Amino acid sequence: MRYNPHQGFLLFDHADGSNVRRGSILPVQSTLLCFAAFFLRSFETWAVNSGYYREVGLFFPEAREIATFFAVLFYLLLALLAQRRPGAFNIRVIASTCLACSFFGCLILELALQTQSSFETLLAMVVRLLANGLVTVLLGAALCSLRNATAAVVVVAGSSALSFLVRVFLPDLDGQTGAIVTFGILIAATCLSYLPAKDCLDTISKGDAPIDLELSNPNSFISWRSGLYVGLLLFSAILGISLTFSGEGDGFASNLLSAVFGLAITVWFARAKTKSKEDSLFSLAAVSAVAGLAFMPVDSFWGNLATQAMPSMAVSIFIVLIWFLIFLVGSRSIYAMLPTLCVLWAIQSFGVLLGAVMGHRLNAESIAVSEFSAVALVVLFAWLWIGFRKFSFHNAVESLTVLASEEPLEVEQGASGASIEKTCEELGSRYGLTKREIEIFDLLAHGRNGRYIQEKYVISRNTAKTHIRNIYAKLDVHSHQELIDFVENRGKSKA
Repeated sequence: MRYNPHQGFLLFDHADGSNVRRGSILPVQSTLLCFAAFFLRSFETWAVNSGYYREVGLFFPEAREIATFFAVLFYLLLALLAQRRPGAFNIRVIASTCLACSFFGCLILELALQTQSSFETLLAMVVRLLANGLVTVLLGAALCSLRNATAAVVVVAGSSALSFLVRVFLPDLDGQTGAIVTFGILIAATCLSYLPAKDCLDTISKGDAPIDLELSNPNSFISWRSGLYVGLLLFSAILGISLTFSGEGDGFASNLLSAVFGLAITVWFARAKTKSKEDSLFSLAAVSAVAGLAFMPVDSFWGNLATQAMPSMAVSIFIVLIWFLIFLVGSRSIYAMLPTLCVLWAIQSFGVLLGAVMGHRLNAESIAVSEFSAVALVVLFAWLWIGFRKFSFHNAVESLTVLASEEPLEVEQGASGASIEKTCEELGSRYGLTKREIEIFDLLAHGRNGRYIQEKYVISRNTAKTHIRNIYAKLDVHSHQELIDFVENRGKSKA
């Protein structure tokens, strides 16, 4: 079995080597199920904010911030498991845990709303976060089952825009109804995303740990220093501010504007021929965020509408961008998808928490709105111009090398160990490798992975990773398989 970024998971069943798609689910079915799952999931935040959070806020006002803090911890835990123990992401375990958490979480929250118990409310919210986090994993895996990037963005952006349009006609929910709707949505999203996510999670859970794969394939994973993470933190903080400063932006006009804007983005993305669409989406999100911050001091109908709607649109665009990037990462390196997804959502939750704290201070008038708006605009412009001017989402993904096979890497059968060692010494001398780098180069050429190198030389993971990165840079190769091919060709392609 292998994973093809354009065709999905494939099996080689025919004698002539042709391939057939794995599983019984068809591409159209996968797309429709993904769209329905993302559409329902987009109502979950609405049900939480317009439903039980309003009622919970009367007797437990700190509940939202505490729950968001637990979300950060939970996504970090998921990221750690995804990086080191991918076998934990068995889809049957994930789906059954989601369903159980949703059922019992709903019962606990209904009881908490009746008794107004802070402990029971917090327990119900933590259980909801567990289910919500696991549903996020299922959605990420389901998204990677789609055939191309256009389908992925249409699913995410189209479902989001449609949900905003439906919200225009929906009334606010009371606390108990909001609880039922919230957990019902999580159950429905779990069921809808199960089949599209199955092949992806089965492959990940049976493969090697990403922390080991990253050692010998460092260019297949997004670096923790990537501007992608910084951008998400900033835009999530803007979302946190908009959720707490002067209302939550769930009014008729705000939802209608978001729906129209989202549908326009969906149509543009499906029809545009430009290559770096993700960078255009980011520019649009930045303009919306700047507009929302600029209108914060304006105390009028249009000023309040812009303060609510523009940050909401900015974050919605950025969330679409994040899901799009998750799809692109999965299409190039399926084993990097889950760690990237979990880290992104941990940062998103942390950003929302920071923004909410700032929004509460603005509402309490401990910070002047006009001064905050001016400082925030300066910081945003400085970050965009100085820290983010040269960063490209498109290039960040394009620079990832494909890591699609979970099969052990093997050298050419006719090559002997002595000839490989001699070739590595010759190539190492030609390309300026150090003595230790030549030794590690030889091990990599024999198909050894990063963990073996780390244990053989009793060195830390970071040291092994640095050696491998240096070797790849000097040889101008980008993956373990490319290095093996380079040795088999005796360096002719680089000579």
